[in-house]
Amino acid sequence: MRAMNVAIERIVVVGGGAGSSLWLQTFADSTGLSVIRSLSNEASALGAGMCAAVGAGWYQSFASATCSMTRIAEQIDPSPRSFLPGMNSRNDKRTFTA
Repeated sequence: MRAMNVAIERIVVVGGGAGSSLWLQTFADSTGLSVIRSLSNEASALGAGMCAAVGAGWYQSFASATCSMTRIAEQIDPSPRSFLPGMNSRNDKRTFTA
């Protein structure tokens, strides 16, 4: 992603490992990014529902369906002391330096 100049601002998790607060905190700490746990743990069913809603014309786009049909259960922020060596501060969008 860095090679393509794509800025990653947060990580969204659903299902399986998303149930472990320890895993999510470790993930946030190791990436330096906030981890968002979805309220839904049935990503496949939710995605199918969003596709159906857009296809039926209930929403103009997948973006608008996503805004209306998804909810955040929890946001796990990285611990300030857990940044990887070579990582800039949060204000620098967590970019890595060589």
